Amino acid sequence: MSQEFINMGAFVVMAGALYFILIRPQQLRQRQQSEMLAKLKVGDRVVTAGGVHGTVVAFPEDDVVDLRIAEGVVIAIAKGAVTAKLEE
Repeated sequence: MSQEFINMGAFVVMAGALYFILIRPQQLRQRQQSEMLAKLKVGDRVVTAGGVHGTVVAFPEDDVVDLRIAEGVVIAIAKGAVTAKLEE
């Protein structure tokens, strides 16, 4: 019977380790990404998932961002495609 408790304890320890090694860091990254997207404002320089650098010029819809990528060139992208905000 004590062998069963040892096996169960090992399983609990492994499950806890997996949580702190894999799941928790991913949750933190998702939270940081969501906060960054919520704080975007006109004039912010950003990078998209495709590697396009641009400046936010408008938010025509809740999930759409208009980016100026060159003088006179504005594209509409999904807000979720913004992966990073560049510091000035």
